[in-house]
Amino acid sequence: MADNPKVLQVTNITHSASDADLADLFSVAGDVARTSIIQSGFPYYAFVEYFNPHDARRALNLNGKFFGPSKITVEFATQPFPSQPLLGTAPGRGIGMNNEPHIRRLIPDPVQQNPI
Repeated sequence: MADNPKVLQVTNITHSASDADLADLFSVAGDVARTSIIQSGFPYYAFVEYFNPHDARRALNLNGKFFGPSKITVEFATQPFPSQPLLGTAPGRGIGMNNEPHIRRLIPDPVQQNPI
């Protein structure tokens, strides 16, 4: 396991993927703190950080799944997450390296729960 058990490295990311797309995919395993798609070389690769190491471990099950047209490889990161501060401290809130904020609503909107 890597030094930080909350950070995953994802390889074979398609060029059309965004940080928000990546966060949506990986949110099935838990609350994503931040994502970062590295757009150097081809195919692209990315980092996904969770607030909880158990969620990161659960996300390893996405290994070999398709993300768009590409089959991704998911493993614990062997290099550090690129330097970027977390913008939010609430679970499900963060920002990607492309400055695309992704905020996941964790508490259902009461208006949507009880429509008039």
